[in-house]
Amino acid sequence: MFCHEHKCPQANPSAQTGWFLRENNGRARAAAASQALPVLVVKEMQRHQKYLEQRMTRLRREALRLIVRDPELDRRFHLIANYDRHC
Repeated sequence: MFCHEHKCPQANPSAQTGWFLRENNGRARAAAASQALPVLVVKEMQRHQKYLEQRMTRLRREALRLIVRDPELDRRFHLIANYDRHC
């Protein structure tokens, strides 16, 4: 995904939320390996994780729409998103 004004790549959403996904994937693996948890609980955890991932995607899209509409937010976003490239 590219920004409209600068034509530069926007921050990678996967990298921004990687910690969240790794943490939940670890929980899912531990739950699946556990004999103590019923299959229903494991499936419910997986369903809820998928819901959270979809919700985060929607929130990220909405945040980017708001940022693009406001020139000052857009400028600040690009400073943050491109910080590691300029250091």
